[in-house]
Amino acid sequence: MAVCNPIGNPSSPQLVKWSNGSAVTNIAHINSTQDTDVIVVTDDGKAYIGNASSVPMTPVVNSGAVAGTGGKHPKCVLVQQGGKKDVLCGSSSLSRPALPSDFDAMQITAGYGLVCALNKKGEAWCWQDGGNTGGGIQSVVSATPSKFPFSEPMVYIQAGQNSVCGIKFGGGAECKFSYHDTNVLPAPTPDPAGLGTTPADFAPNAKTIQIGYKTGVVINKDGSAKYYPGGATLNVGKAIAAGGDRAAISVVNETGDVYLIDGGNAKQVNGQYKAEAHSCSL
Repeated sequence: MAVCNPIGNPSSPQLVKWSNGSAVTNIAHINSTQDTDVIVVTDDGKAYIGNASSVPMTPVVNSGAVAGTGGKHPKCVLVQQGGKKDVLCGSSSLSRPALPSDFDAMQITAGYGLVCALNKKGEAWCWQDGGNTGGGIQSVVSATPSKFPFSEPMVYIQAGQNSVCGIKFGGGAECKFSYHDTNVLPAPTPDPAGLGTTPADFAPNAKTIQIGYKTGVVINKDGSAKYYPGGATLNVGKAIAAGGDRAAISVVNETGDVYLIDGGNAKQVNGQYKAEAHSCSL
């Protein structure tokens, strides 16, 4: 789902439960990783990695955890350490990636083999983490964290599959992506390495963006949601957040309704799957 707290935190053990079968009721943040796994951050600043039906009782982070992110391979946690936030990544155990020593993180995001961290300067630093990255994106993202070549500072970033997108400090969205995904977003002819960049006037009113594999959603400041390819308007009410992993994208609206987006069609998820809209990370 999109990066929001579930309503009820949640009360049903069918949604998320500990390995002993009891419901996880003190969730502060939850995010999917791999195809079936989740990263759960609890109200007391602990982080756990497991799957929705069996979250281990032993945390991978004992204190200070703020949020988690994951894609096909990477699992990362944003951690408050003293006066700044840092990043820890790994599989069963976590360690700090080779970011600058003074890196003060605002946000982390992961996609299919990609991880990016945004600092307070508006710089996005990205690296590969154990998965496939295709085409031109390899020319700017390596195994070692490095500053991603956005045209200006960013206030929000999102790693997809073979792509990295952001909301510019000056307004509007910008994405750079490999030739695999040039059919998703409007772009000029890819450069010789196969890397495409959205035009300067792409999504000028964007508030957030979510890009998966050959699909994407842009949410504008007025709450309208656009589906890509094509830019068709989604019927989801006033949208506030988008999330997802690879081909699956979800949207949450201002009343906490969750919609699954498939081929430009929005289908509301009924039952216990509601979100606390005020807790979405945007």
